[in-house]
Parts: sequence; structure tokens; C-alpha cells
Amino acid sequence: LYSPMMHSKMREEDDVVTELLVPAAPASSQQSPSKPELRRTSRDMGSFLGKPKASQHVPEKKAPPAMFQFDQFPLWLREGKWTWSATLFIPAVTILVASVAPQAMATMPMDPAATQAHSPYEMEVALAGLVWTLAVTAHTAFTSGAWIFMSFTMMSWLLLTARFAAVLMGRHSHVAWVVGELVRGPALLNAVFLGLVWWLALVPLIAYFSPTKKARKGFLRFNFSATLINIHLLNMPLAFLGHRLAPRDLCLFDLWATCALSLLYLLFYLAVMDPNGLHLYIILSPRTNFSIASYSGLLGLMVALFRAFGGSFALST
Repeated sequence: LYSPMMHSKMREEDDVVTELLVPAAPASSQQSPSKPELRRTSRDMGSFLGKPKASQHVPEKKAPPAMFQFDQFPLWLREGKWTWSATLFIPAVTILVASVAPQAMATMPMDPAATQAHSPYEMEVALAGLVWTLAVTAHTAFTSGAWIFMSFTMMSWLLLTARFAAVLMGRHSHVAWVVGELVRGPALLNAVFLGLVWWLALVPLIAYFSPTKKARKGFLRFNFSATLINIHLLNMPLAFLGHRLAPRDLCLFDLWATCALSLLYLLFYLAVMDPNGLHLYIILSPRTNFSIASYSGLLGLMVALFRAFGGSFALST
């Protein structure tokens, strides 16, 4: 998804500067040096995520959706050095996840007969879930483009799709059953985690930092579109449904797999998306002393959800 071609295109578009509000004033009425003309780059506007192209003039009424106007967030959250807390916390969590791996993998279920869908009802529900998630995936890809699959949201949605597919085929394929067990925890926990963080943290932040009342209304209208309702709200009951098909209790492996996958995404986000201006999740910024509180809170929420769904920390199945 992140190719050298895409990187080159983004760099080229960074060189194109568009005016924020109005064209430059005539020479006779230029602003004084103490009040430089306010400008925004295509990167700040997020125009590389879709139309309009950076080579075109971008009037305010045709600007990208408010959630992609990344310069609505403070500059110190988007650019600059990492704080010491983020620099220490992320490697520490990486070491912890890696060190727990052997114990977690030992708790992974090994009996297919205990966690396979058997009834016609379960198969029909799994098929319906698979068709629905595939349809939403196709529609989202067609309307938004390939870049959307770099988001944590779509990663979680694809895990949910894989869970329904694995339940459907698990009776006939051992590989499908294994995949179903691998994604059971991440599909369930990430979906609920994402829904809570989106509605309780990201939506208020994006609305608060929207530069104008019109932009705020535009974002809220976009947020309640059919696609976003699916991937940020209906994903939660769908994930629970996917878990209850061929159900079992969550084990340490499910929590470990979820945390490991989320950590990999965080590393990708900070190494690729953040440096290139794709600040989709501003709460993941490593440039504030509150980053350790943000990261710890997100990790704590994941563990709390694991326990809320009856997860066990036992080291044996």
C-alpha cells in the first residue's frame, strides 16, 4: 500500500503551495513583513488522499473533508522531535510483547472440533456477515481509493471480514480454522476498541479543532454517512456476532495477538504515515509529554475490553 511511487507523489505535492483564503493582494496593498501571508500546503490539506489534485486551485468550498485538513491540529503535534516518554515507552512495550509471546502462544486452542460452526444457522449467519463486510469493503475502496486501507479502521474491518470467512470455511479447511482462531481476538477487541476511541475521543477532537463552523458541520455529516456508520459503529455488534459463531472463552493468546497487531500498526503509523503528514490519529502523536498517558490509556482500554468479554490470563488452556 505504501510504495516508492506513492512516496514520490506525496513529496512532489508537498512542493505545491495553495493559498488558504484569498489570492495574494496587489503589490500596493501587500502585508507588512510582521504579518506574513498565511498559506497551507497540499500536505496540510490532505489533498494527496484524493481530489482535488494539488496542481489545481483549491477554493475553500471544495477543500477535502475536515478530517483530512491536518493543519487544523496544532503544529507541535504534527512536527518536531519525539518526547522522551514516547521514545522510552514504545520500545518498552515492544520488548514486553515479544517476551510474552511464548507463554501466549501456548494458550492458543488446538482442538478444531470445539470451535467450529456446525449448525446451518451459524453457517448462514457467517455467509451473510461475509457478504456484508465484503460489500462495504468494495464500496469503500471504490469511493475512497486504496489509501484508506492504511487506516487502523480498515485493518480492523478486514480482520472482521476474515473472521466471517474463516467461520464459514472452518469445517472444511484446517487452515481456515487456524486463521479464524488467529483473528478471533483481534477482530473482536479491535472493533470495539476502535468504536469507543472514535466516538469518545477522535470525533470530539476533530470537531473541536475544525477551523470553521461549516467545516465542523461537514465533518459531522461525513461522520454519519452510511460507510462510516458501518466501519465505526456497526462493526462492534458484527464483531461480537463473529465471536459468538463457534464460540469459546478468550484466552491470553487473543489478547497478545491483538496487542501485537496493534503495536505493529502503531510502528507503521509512526514510521510511515506520521512523517509523511497523514495524521489520521492525532492522539498517537509522540511529540507531547502526554503521549505516555495516551498510549497507556489505549493499552489499558484494550486489556479492560479483554476482561469485559470474559478473557482469562491463565497460562494454560
